[in-house]
Amino acid sequence: MKIEYSQEADTLYIRLQDGGSTESEEIQADIVLDYDDAGVVLGIEIMNASQHTNISEMIFSTLNQQQAA
Repeated sequence: MKIEYSQEADTLYIRLQDGGSTESEEIQADIVLDYDDAGVVLGIEIMNASQHTNISEMIFSTLNQQQAA
């Protein structure tokens, strides 16, 4: 997983899997899902991200294998 933020575009992109997007669907205002040919979600795009979340206060944590089980 990779998370990218463009301050210039105010867009947050959460890449769940690598691959080429062949279809996109806006599931609600400013939220777009990208799919591959098989219908697997590859990424989530949040436009106007600063209106939906406080980007400067984002906290990232990683679960180890035991916590995830």
